[in-house]
Amino acid sequence: MRYARRVFVLAFAVISVAEAAGVRVFERNHQMSIGVLPADGAGALYDALNVSIEYIPGYCDEGTCVPPVYRKHVSSGTVVFYCDRSAYDSCFLAGPYDSMLSFGFSRDAAAATAQALAVVGNPFPSSDGLAVISCDSESNCMVQATAITEYWLDPNNFFFAEHEYGSYGRAVLRPFFVNDGAQAFYGIFDVPEQVTSELGTKTLQAGALNITCYRAIAPYFLYRFRCNPDVPVPEAPLAFPIDVTSTLVGDAAAALYNALDLPGPVKEFDTADGLITTDPVYSIICTPDKCDLRFRRPPHN
Repeated sequence: MRYARRVFVLAFAVISVAEAAGVRVFERNHQMSIGVLPADGAGALYDALNVSIEYIPGYCDEGTCVPPVYRKHVSSGTVVFYCDRSAYDSCFLAGPYDSMLSFGFSRDAAAATAQALAVVGNPFPSSDGLAVISCDSESNCMVQATAITEYWLDPNNFFFAEHEYGSYGRAVLRPFFVNDGAQAFYGIFDVPEQVTSELGTKTLQAGALNITCYRAIAPYFLYRFRCNPDVPVPEAPLAFPIDVTSTLVGDAAAALYNALDLPGPVKEFDTADGLITTDPVYSIICTPDKCDLRFRRPPHN
C-alpha cells in the first residue's frame, strides 16, 4: 500500500519531567535504544560524565523553536551513548541487542561510564526499572532492559507502543501483514468490500479490535495486499521476546468468528508478516464465544 513515512519530532515542550526511561527495539537490524530522562536521574549522570562538551546551536523552524544543546558524547559507532543538557536533561544509549535484550561496551567509553557510575551509583537503574546501566570494571559496561515500551520491525514499520503518543495515550499493537498472507486473509475475510479505482477495502470492528485490509488495484502501491489489525492490549511494557495473546469474548468474538469464512466449529488462521519472515508469527483461533489472537516477535521465539 502507499503510506507516508511518519516523521517524529522530539519537542522539548511535550516531555514531562516525570517521564521515565523508554526502551525501543528495531527488529530487522537487532538494534535497541534506551532514553534516560529527568525522572531517571539523567541530570546527575550528565554532571558525573567527565568528557568534553559539544555545543549544538538551537534553531527555529515554522514557528517551532528548539533550544541549544550541550552534549557529552561518550561513545559513537556500533554503540552510541551521549547525554544532553538543554531545556531538560536526557541521555541516549543504543546498540545491537542479544537474546537477553542487552549490549555491552568497553575501552574509553567504559572507563568514562564507570567513573560516572562511581558517583551516581553502580548499577544505575531507570526509575521504572525497565533499564539499567552497570560496569564491572573500567573496561566493561553493560546496558540491559527488562521490557519494551516501543517495538518496530524496521524504521518504517511500527508494531507496538506502550503509549500511542510517546508519553501518553492508549497502548497500541498493530501487527500488520502483507502480500501472500494478507491475500489469504482477504479471501476469507467475509465482510463487505468497498471498491474505488485505486483500492478494495474490507473493515471490521469487533469490540476494541479493528481490522482494515486493502487490495491494490492501482499499480503504484507497494504491497498487493495489506492487513492492519489494531489489537487491544494492556497499557504496559511488553516482555521480550514478545508473545502476547489478546482475547475477545461475547459479541466481539462472535463478530470476528462470523467474519471468518473458514470451517468450524473452531476457526483458525495463521500467517507470517510477509515483510521480514515467512514463519507463522500471527494466529487467530476462534469459537463463537471466544477468540484468541496471538502475536510473537521476533520470529523463532
